[in-house]
Amino acid sequence: MNWANKDTQTLWCRGIPGVGKTILASVAIKHLMDAQKGKEPANNAGVACLYCEYDRRNDQTPQSLLAAFLRQLAEQRSPLIPASVAELYHLHLTDKTQPSIEKISSVLPDIIRSFSEVFLVIDALDECSEGNCMKLLSKLQDLQAKTGIKLLATSRPTVDFRINFEQCTVLEIKANEYDVKTVLDIQIEEKLSKCVRTDHELRNMVKDGITAAADGM
Repeated sequence: MNWANKDTQTLWCRGIPGVGKTILASVAIKHLMDAQKGKEPANNAGVACLYCEYDRRNDQTPQSLLAAFLRQLAEQRSPLIPASVAELYHLHLTDKTQPSIEKISSVLPDIIRSFSEVFLVIDALDECSEGNCMKLLSKLQDLQAKTGIKLLATSRPTVDFRINFEQCTVLEIKANEYDVKTVLDIQIEEKLSKCVRTDHELRNMVKDGITAAADGM
C-alpha cells in the first residue's frame, strides 16, 4: 500500500456506486490498525476513520466529523493526551456544550503531533451535502498543511476533491472482469440449475452477459 508506506500524502479513490469503495476503505483501516500492533507507544501511528452516510447527513456536519476524528485520536493516545485537548474536553463537559469547529481545529494539531504519523480514512464523501463536504475538505486541507496527516478518501467522481487537494493521487475503483467472473462461477454453482452448471457454452454466455451488464460493479 504505497499511500501508507511511501511519500503519497493524499489518495482519492473514486468510482461509481457498488464498485467496492467502502470495502477498500475497511481493508485500509484494518491494514493500518494491524501495523500498529506490537509497537512501542511512542512509535505508534494514529489511525482514524469517518464513514459518511446519506441518512445521517444532517448530523454528520464538518464539526461532528472533526470531533469524531479528535475523539478517535484521543482514545488511542490516552492517558498521554495533550493538555489543550484535555482542557477543551473538561471545559465543555462542565458547561454541557459542544466545542465549535474552530476550537476542534485548533487542538487537532496538538494531538496529531503526539503521534509518529497520523492516517485518516474518509469513506463516501459524496454522502455528505455539497456544502458540508467542501467545508470539511477545506478544514482538512489546512490541517494537512500544518501537520502532514495522510488522507485517504473515497467518493463518487461527482465530488470535486481536487479543488482542495490538487496534488492528490487518484485511484479509479472498478471491478475487473476476472474478479466478476470468479464471483459468478461461485454463484452459478450455488444457485443455478444443473443444466446451466454443466453446459459450458451456456454458462459462459451467462457470465459474459452479467459481466457486461455489471459495468465494473
